[in-house]
Amino acid sequence: MKKYSLRSNLKEEKAPVKYIIDGGKKCFITTEKIQFKLSDGVLYEVEEGFRFDGATVPRVFWWYLPRLDDRVLGVIIHDHMYMKDYLRDCFSDKKARLLIDKEWLMWCKVATPKEGIKNKVMYQMVRLFGAKIFKR
Repeated sequence: MKKYSLRSNLKEEKAPVKYIIDGGKKCFITTEKIQFKLSDGVLYEVEEGFRFDGATVPRVFWWYLPRLDDRVLGVIIHDHMYMKDYLRDCFSDKKARLLIDKEWLMWCKVATPKEGIKNKVMYQMVRLFGAKIFKR
């Protein structure tokens, strides 16, 4: 099991992820269990075999905002929390989604500290378009 925290040097090793085609659809999958220490100190686990589509960025913007890069751990946490309705029982949908999105942004800032503008642009896209997915 891989363990990460916001204090980890996220560039030291690659995240346990591989690219697959599942039913004709391109996606990514975790190849082992991953444990994260979130910004509030909570230990959060993502199971081996979790499928996700990378950063959900329209194809036209992939040249600037790739689906998978050094922000991969933030993407995994974010997508897993959305799918598992993390914090939805504790808070309103709006507040739960905001906390999840902010957690994603913190992981992105640690993984890519010199890409502040890209991180902010991606965060704004998540805020604009994530509601449709979160409300499923």
